[in-house]
Amino acid sequence: MKLIKFLFQNSSTVKIGALFILGSCTGVISTSIIYLINDFIDDVQSVTIENSILYFSLIILYVAVSVAFFRGLIKISERMIKEIKEKIFQKILNSDYLNLMKHKDLVYTTLSSDINLIAESLIHMVYIVVSLSTIICCFIYMSILSWKLLLATILVFLSAVLVFALILRVAHPKLKKSRDIQDDIISVLNEILNGYKELLMYPLKRRALKEMTHKYLDDSYDNRVSAYSGLSVAGILGESFSFVFLGVLLLFFPIYFPEERGVVINFALTFLFVLKPIEVLSSLIGNLSNAEISTQKISKILTSFVVNKKEETKQLSSVVNFDTISIKELTYEYDSDSSFKIGPIDIDIKKNEIIFIHGGNGSGKTTFVNTLLGIYSPKNINVTILDRLYKTIEWSNLSKSLFAPVFSDFHLFEKNYGIQKNKENKVSNLLKLFEIDHKVVYDDAVGFSTIDLSLGQRKRLALIYAILEDRPILVLDEWAADQDPVFRKKFYLEILPFLVKNEDKTIIAITHDDSYYEYCDNLYKMDYGSLKINKGFPKTEETTLFNLEES
Repeated sequence: MKLIKFLFQNSSTVKIGALFILGSCTGVISTSIIYLINDFIDDVQSVTIENSILYFSLIILYVAVSVAFFRGLIKISERMIKEIKEKIFQKILNSDYLNLMKHKDLVYTTLSSDINLIAESLIHMVYIVVSLSTIICCFIYMSILSWKLLLATILVFLSAVLVFALILRVAHPKLKKSRDIQDDIISVLNEILNGYKELLMYPLKRRALKEMTHKYLDDSYDNRVSAYSGLSVAGILGESFSFVFLGVLLLFFPIYFPEERGVVINFALTFLFVLKPIEVLSSLIGNLSNAEISTQKISKILTSFVVNKKEETKQLSSVVNFDTISIKELTYEYDSDSSFKIGPIDIDIKKNEIIFIHGGNGSGKTTFVNTLLGIYSPKNINVTILDRLYKTIEWSNLSKSLFAPVFSDFHLFEKNYGIQKNKENKVSNLLKLFEIDHKVVYDDAVGFSTIDLSLGQRKRLALIYAILEDRPILVLDEWAADQDPVFRKKFYLEILPFLVKNEDKTIIAITHDDSYYEYCDNLYKMDYGSLKINKGFPKTEETTLFNLEES
């Protein structure tokens, strides 16, 4: 069973063993209490001071062992939740980008439900051990009372187990199907949230998603109702077998086995006591079926992500003072059946240079940028910096020391994660430069006071964050597309030259603003995966620089 293997791999074996021992002790103690009760019923003379002290001592011991058991169980299960989530977050944060995008819907459902089911399964398994220990102890006591009655009890017990196993065999695939549908529901939810503006414009598309949502919810409902109805029937049949057995025991057994008449009451009382752990056992086995499915989902996340094993936090300070970054034979191909690829591309990036890249939709601009940034793993690349050659395998870590991007589909973080402190004066000046100082203030402890702004203004904040990353090269993907015409002109004529001169930055910008092409040092065109330099666009000398000291 994968669940058991997974639990022991992600928990302390010694601590789980200790819990099992404590749980077994509670079963032994509770059975001893039942033995004394039966003894008191059979023989009034057994009610002595010593036996009374023993009886209440056993109750106190039961409480103490049970408290220790449950406290340990809660700590272990919660720690397991914490550690599994840490592993998953580590996998996510170190994952290959395309691989993460492929499995992100699975991540949502796993973090929201599967992990808790796994942790609960540990509690359930320990409960099962407690129940089994109680049942075994009671069966031993029953064998002392009457082996004939014990044999009849075991036959009833095995009949109930057989019925439950048959029903569980039918229910498990339905529970698995229901869990798979949850991934589909999350996928549809993402479609709705990410494309809601489009849905407002296209009623038929919205209707189709509504119908798909209803279908998934109906299928999940049908599978869950069918599975849990079957499991409930199994529980009801188990209880019914018990009532039938008790009836036979009390009404007919003394007639046909008169020699056993003296132990029937004691046996019936013990049987009633053992019914509770049997009921717990049957209900928890159904829950473990869900946990087994969740184990498969979590194992898929932990094994399917392609993890970048390179050190993420190490900065290659030696490459900051580059004169020229010479990139040769950059190529990238998608793993799918698509024949599209980029490269081989050769490009030299000079320090404090402004590079513009343009090209039609689908020409490969974004793929080139993502490969340049190391987000996509290049099939091949050779990079020379300060006479040192870096091969393909080194590029992912190297690129993270060079580039600070603002993507066209950028995400603006609510807090200033990873940004060095003592930046308030610099950010205050940048907010003035980007003309949003009247709406936003910056605090080293938390970041910007608000990000509830227009798209263009949020992009300005994203660029400020990129500047604060202290990388030598800024990569901007259609950054000016969401700016008003006046600020767009300021961006090309003042802000970019300011970033080069005052911030010592190199700029690579994807842009279609052809009226500003003359303000770059080199203009490249992307054409179906090939990058070619455009001639005849010299940078104008009449560039107005924005001076922070005068603002």
